[in-house]
Amino acid sequence: MTNPRKPSPPADLGVRGRKFWHSTVAAFELSDVEQELLNECCRLLDECESLRAAVDADGTTVTGSAGQTRVHPALDAPYRAGGLSGGACQGHGDVPSFLLDEVGRCA
Repeated sequence: MTNPRKPSPPADLGVRGRKFWHSTVAAFELSDVEQELLNECCRLLDECESLRAAVDADGTTVTGSAGQTRVHPALDAPYRAGGLSGGACQGHGDVPSFLLDEVGRCA
């Protein structure tokens, strides 16, 4: 029996997205739809890391344009974008729960 070639991750994925991609395709045989959802979930995980790094560097608050203290925009970004806890994948009845679970841990 031959092993089918595992799909390669998109070139633009970061470390966390690439790690999740490899662990997922190693454990599961994905349909085209599931692979596309995996692409998006990996990108969300990378975005999460980027937002987390910004907060780590700047703190949870920043100075607003009028000198007021306000919540760091990176903390608000997931909510404006529909959430990082699977919001981008909602409405797809065939979304594997392991994808939603991993993205949910990102928020």
